Amino acid sequence: MNHNDLKRTGWNSNETVLTVENVSSGNFGEIFSRDVDDQIYAQPLVLSNVSIAGGTHNIVLVATVNNTLYAFDADDASVISPYWQVNLTYDSANYRPIKNSDMTGACGGNYKDFSGNMGIVGTPVIDSSANTLYVVSRSVTKTGAPVFVQYLHAIDVSTG
Repeated sequence: MNHNDLKRTGWNSNETVLTVENVSSGNFGEIFSRDVDDQIYAQPLVLSNVSIAGGTHNIVLVATVNNTLYAFDADDASVISPYWQVNLTYDSANYRPIKNSDMTGACGGNYKDFSGNMGIVGTPVIDSSANTLYVVSRSVTKTGAPVFVQYLHAIDVSTG
C-alpha cells in the first residue's frame, strides 16, 4: 500500500530494523542502483520473503513510464539482473506507451506534467496474501487515428 498503510501516513508501526541511532548520514543511504528502460513516476515497492528464483528473497518492484515492470533483489548488490521483467504495452506490434505529446486536448496541447512516456505512472498495489501486484498500464495506437487503451493487470510477484 502506498505510504505503508490505508491512511497513507507513512508510519510502519511494525518497523524493527530502522532506528534513530542507525539512520544517519554516516551509516544510511543508497546501497546500489539498477538500470531501467525509462523514468519512474510510480513509487517502487518492497515485498519481503517472496518465493522467487528458487529461494526466499526480499524484492523491489519497479514500474516505468515505458509500461515495464521489474522485480529486483532488494538486498544483494551482486544480483544485477532482475528476477523478472515484463512490458505491459497492449499489443506492442500496433501500440506504444502514451506520450505527453499525445495529450493534445490537455493544456492547449502543451502538456508538460510528464517529459515523454506516460505508460505506468500510478503506484501499483500488492495483495501479499494472493502474491499479486495490480497495476494500470496505458497505451495508444502507433499509426492512424489515436486509440487510447488502459488495462488493469494482475501480476504474480514470483514470476511476473
